[in-house]
Amino acid sequence: MNGFDRQVTLEKGEILRIDGARGMKVLVEDGSAWLTQCKDTADYVMQAGDAVELNGKGTALVTTFDSCRLTLVAPRVSAFSHLKGLRINPAAA
Repeated sequence: MNGFDRQVTLEKGEILRIDGARGMKVLVEDGSAWLTQCKDTADYVMQAGDAVELNGKGTALVTTFDSCRLTLVAPRVSAFSHLKGLRINPAAA
């Protein structure tokens, strides 16, 4: 890992919200996840080793099917200047 990467661990059902992170890649290191993003008609079911590059046209949401470890890879360090925009919320029961 370098200064452009951040690791996030989510438990089953948790949601990661990423706002306006154009060019950021979401890589599943372990587990499985589902990713959807604004202005993209596709949804992505991701397994370990899969990655999706965000379009940055709005909010992206990642939720997990089980415990999951993600690496967020930014094209530049300043992409993480909005880390407060990253939120992990327990799924609604």
